[in-house]
Amino acid sequence: LTSTSHSPVRLARSGFYYTGRNQECVCFSCGVHNSDWTGSSVTDIHTRLCSECRHLNGHDVTNIPIGSNNSSQSSHLLSESSKRKSSNKNAKQSVLENRNRGQNTTHTQCQAPNQNQRPSIPRSNHVREMLEPLGINFDRPKYPSYSVLATRISSYQQWPSYLTQTPRDLSIAGFFYVGYGDYVRCFFCGGGLRNWEPGDDAWVEHARWFQKCSFLLQNRGVDFVTLVQSVQNEQAETTLSENLPSSLDIEQLPAAVKVHEMGYSWETIKATYIQLNKPVSETVTVEELIDEILADKVTPPNPSEGNSQDIETNPQSPSPPADENEPSRTYTANSTANADLSNELKSLSLKDETEVLLDENRRLKEQRLCRICMEEDITIAFLPCGHLCCCAHCAPAMRKCPICRAFIKGTVKTYPA
Repeated sequence: LTSTSHSPVRLARSGFYYTGRNQECVCFSCGVHNSDWTGSSVTDIHTRLCSECRHLNGHDVTNIPIGSNNSSQSSHLLSESSKRKSSNKNAKQSVLENRNRGQNTTHTQCQAPNQNQRPSIPRSNHVREMLEPLGINFDRPKYPSYSVLATRISSYQQWPSYLTQTPRDLSIAGFFYVGYGDYVRCFFCGGGLRNWEPGDDAWVEHARWFQKCSFLLQNRGVDFVTLVQSVQNEQAETTLSENLPSSLDIEQLPAAVKVHEMGYSWETIKATYIQLNKPVSETVTVEELIDEILADKVTPPNPSEGNSQDIETNPQSPSPPADENEPSRTYTANSTANADLSNELKSLSLKDETEVLLDENRRLKEQRLCRICMEEDITIAFLPCGHLCCCAHCAPAMRKCPICRAFIKGTVKTYPA
């Protein structure tokens, strides 16, 4: 196309591709052919030849605009273009804007700007909310340089020696040392902790303050985080019930002793005190206890009940079975020799079978080891390839699958059956 006045970029933007014969070009959408490019513009020529072309009218969803920087943005543009009409100029401007956003942004999207259209961030949040209960993680570390466990451990060179928390325990929990005081930060969620006290556990504090961290959830699970949160709530409730009387205090109260002498059990009296919700310092009368018991329709137990004991008969233990391998005295010498030979053959076959099982068990254990550290078991599956090859500590440092070299777009915690 050296003799035509139109540039190849304009021809391609209008939907034409070169056939290799003279100046003949073909539209990829409507299939119209043209060899005469003199006079009008490319768009006018295309409109004159085929005014119903879907690409020309902006309805063709198979076109990839010039300047798309990655396949993920292009595929998203294809899905968005089927929902609205957009000019080529706006589409190209949107692609350039997405190129300048950075590569670490999660759920980057390519679309033409529109004043009347909401941003697509809520849609990605909705998808994330649907996938989080399934254990699928699409997050990326906030500090990827500390994704490797050894790198996090090496950051604790100036860690205060008086603290009981060790650098290895903190690093395993995902924290690296910031460099001053006792301030640490999670490499994945970016949460920071300080003012460590003796007895503080790194995993527990991680779950207490940053319960939505994906690294925490994949390593310890949702049950652990739920347990830590419930314990924290129970501690707050415990402070409210410290003034309630204990079981020993109730048994020493005069009113409780009087009611117990009437035939009511200590369990009933204690339950009644809990329902009254009164501290030990406040006097409770016998009438209040009786009224509360009668309101709950609790009757005193019958003294005759519970005194009889069931007589259980112990069945005679069966006699131990006779040893089947013990040869009978009636056997002849030949039969005894044959039995000994059979036992030797069985023992040899049993040894061989044991060795085979041990070798198989050893191979299975090696297959379950992480391909990176060769210490921990494999627990993380990469998406979309689905390969199992890394433990929970090594997986955050991977950008490509070590087996198929495909880019990792998500991870899932797996458990052996």
